[in-house]
Amino acid sequence: MRRSCREVIPTMNNNLCQSLQRIINSLIVPFVETEIKKVSNEDLDLLESSIEYIFHFALVWSVLSTIDFDGRSKLDAFHRAQMKRHKAGITFPADGTVYDYQYSFA
Repeated sequence: MRRSCREVIPTMNNNLCQSLQRIINSLIVPFVETEIKKVSNEDLDLLESSIEYIFHFALVWSVLSTIDFDGRSKLDAFHRAQMKRHKAGITFPADGTVYDYQYSFA
């Protein structure tokens, strides 16, 4: 990423990983069972069907978001190619970039 794109603010790999994990954690909080709140099987099914979307959303807005505007088109193409190469179970719509989409549990 850093070889072909310019970061707006320099980052460190461990901080990017931590940001990725924090975004994932923030999105799965509703699915964490506590003494007060039980998680239903339907909620667990929703989480299971959503986990890959959650990961890619978090990846885009942590690791892939630190570069300048010009680099975003490069990383958009790279991320889409990696998803195809590794046979990701989801795809982003062809219109726009991966930065143009949001995720909702609705």
